[in-house]
Amino acid sequence: MSRATARLYMYRVERDWYYAMDRIQKGTKADAAQARKELREALSPPRACSTPSAFHERRVSLVDCCVAPLLWRLPVLAIELPPQAKSIKDYAKRHLCVARFRYSLTEAEKEMVIEAGA
Repeated sequence: MSRATARLYMYRVERDWYYAMDRIQKGTKADAAQARKELREALSPPRACSTPSAFHERRVSLVDCCVAPLLWRLPVLAIELPPQAKSIKDYAKRHLCVARFRYSLTEAEKEMVIEAGA
């Protein structure tokens, strides 16, 4: 059951969140602005309450491996989460600072956040 739930979350993340990221990077200015708004809202309460329970757990799962790269790119995408998205911010802080995650980044990925001023 937990594997099926994880697959559903990963499908949703890819279908909704990564699609929005692609629209931000490759779409028109208006489409990118709309996609930014949609992604920010998807990661903010109350919609974030329906996000993976992994945001509240301490162990690493495949869902984390799917979500972490997107959260890493938020500064480059010009998305700042509101204060009420504290659980997502805490989640990102826990997972993005881990040495094994940083080790998995390419040089370009490491530099993208530095260039964004994060």
